[in-house]
Amino acid sequence: MKRFLLYIILFLAFLLFILQIPGLLLPEYWGNDRFRAKFSYLDKTTHNYSTYFIGSSRVGNGIIPEVFDRLNNKKNQSFNISVPGSSSLENLRVLKILINNSDFNAKEIFIECPTFAVPEGRNRNSVRGIYYYDSYAFFIQLKNIYSKKTNVINKINSGFEYTILYLKYLLKINLLQTQIKQLIGFSPAQNIPSIKTNHGYAPLKIGSQNPKLIKRRNQFLKNTSILNIRRKGAKEAFQKEYSYDEIVNHHVDELKQLIKTAKNKNIDLYFMLLPKAPASYYEDVYKHLLVLPESNYVNVANPIKYPNLYQLEYSFDRAHLTFEGSKILTKALYNEYTIKKELKR
Repeated sequence: MKRFLLYIILFLAFLLFILQIPGLLLPEYWGNDRFRAKFSYLDKTTHNYSTYFIGSSRVGNGIIPEVFDRLNNKKNQSFNISVPGSSSLENLRVLKILINNSDFNAKEIFIECPTFAVPEGRNRNSVRGIYYYDSYAFFIQLKNIYSKKTNVINKINSGFEYTILYLKYLLKINLLQTQIKQLIGFSPAQNIPSIKTNHGYAPLKIGSQNPKLIKRRNQFLKNTSILNIRRKGAKEAFQKEYSYDEIVNHHVDELKQLIKTAKNKNIDLYFMLLPKAPASYYEDVYKHLLVLPESNYVNVANPIKYPNLYQLEYSFDRAHLTFEGSKILTKALYNEYTIKKELKR
């Protein structure tokens, strides 16, 4: 009986190992089609990019590489590798790829400050909702649960939820078919011309004929009061005095380790705070940036310093800027960047 159980355990372990092989043969961003398209372009381009911007659509629709390079007296040196709806855990994967792979020639990397959390409300049965949930993501979530000030029952429920998610990842539930398709060439990376044209940046222009963008724009214009809410929330978050007890130590440790890893590869790493995010986001991450060296973060989200970035005139919707607003944001980012460069000297 014991030998039979041993055989079953060995067989299951072997099966689990086999299930991991497709993922090991694919790039770490395999589950996000937009990242695949952008990395596919980077693999083929003749541009010698050395500055990268990583984040969600707030970065992807907000930072214009061409404007940044012009201010920096350089040409075709920066690339916006951001993707709409990307989670901080996905973005951290991309960051580590750029740091560890010398082919990308990274000298400076700007990344939207991570929360180290799995986004709430996402479809966790989809490929994109689970493909990045590896052991690193799982153990970060367990640390997050342990550090939260909540009762034991809530911690147990959350721990159970994230353990189930990790088991789905290990067993490749809803993942294996897509992995195999990519391995045998049935699902090639998309060729998106605008990635080349705008160096990864995706402009939001008034008058766009895109039906989805028109719908988003019209919904926003029906009630623009959200701008005042986000402006007020950001102002309060940046004026708040945070206590030591509010700091999540393992988040600070992770941020410091990323800075150190990048520095060892002669890469300057900057964590970014961009405008028009919910106040809860700023409250979550800003207190951790205050513990870091001042030269490693840039804040262009403070409405007191950058009021234009919260104005209706430059807002495409509640969370994103128009093309003209993006120009203002990029210039603000560059100005903050020059200040931080001086601090590093």
